[in-house]
Amino acid sequence: MLALVVKLSMSMKDKSDGRAEIGITLHVGGLLVSGIITTPRDFLMNHPLTDQVLEVHDELMKAEATDSKDEDSALPEFVHLRNARFFVPGQLPIPQEGVYWRGRLSEIAGYSFGVFQVAGQTQSCAV
Repeated sequence: MLALVVKLSMSMKDKSDGRAEIGITLHVGGLLVSGIITTPRDFLMNHPLTDQVLEVHDELMKAEATDSKDEDSALPEFVHLRNARFFVPGQLPIPQEGVYWRGRLSEIAGYSFGVFQVAGQTQSCAV
């Protein structure tokens, strides 16, 4: 189910800026990871070696496209978040400013829609 949500979020369009945002909180390895689902390409754009990484990414995508007839029907294996923050019981979220995060869908134990926040802290997000 989560793979379908991730795939759907990459294809949804918002009338204002081109992409609808889905806030999500994931239960991973005993902690919560909360952020906004983004595309793998947006995730890669924030890497220090962006140009080189994107070249390799594009080449891999071309190779996969020729190997796979049903590329559009394939479900993603990873979820990519922006403004991700990590929550551990009894602690403030880390980092206070969100980061880009990539996680394997098979490692996620559960999820809920919406961005998890500590009382008194604000973060803008459309859910």
